[in-house]
Amino acid sequence: MKKAFTLIEMLFTLTILSIVIGYAISNIKNQDSAKDIIRLKADMKNLKNKIDFIYLKNNKILPNTEGLLIDTNNDGYAENLILNEKIEVNNNNQLSYENNSVLGPKCFIIKGLNPGLSNKYILDSCNDSEIHKQ
Repeated sequence: MKKAFTLIEMLFTLTILSIVIGYAISNIKNQDSAKDIIRLKADMKNLKNKIDFIYLKNNKILPNTEGLLIDTNNDGYAENLILNEKIEVNNNNQLSYENNSVLGPKCFIIKGLNPGLSNKYILDSCNDSEIHKQ
């Protein structure tokens, strides 16, 4: 007599495998790509450094303008009317700058968003200048 799996055992095994695989795929799709997060944080730090430079260059005065920085031409640079120069951005990242000098002479907030990520990120120069999920 041959030892073999019955049809019911095969169907049961395939059903369990398909449930496990479906659950794993849905978890992978819902996770933010680490690469995209790193790129977004790098763009935010780049903008912070440019604002710090302008702060020192302009006798410790922050740009008053607030606004959204987006790569509208798809050339890898966000048009930046705030700082009168272009800022290199990665992977459709969107950055916004808010002057928050009511709280202090060098207080500003940078918000970062990538359409492919589920979270927004924020950098507050008044607190710890670290990037956090919003």
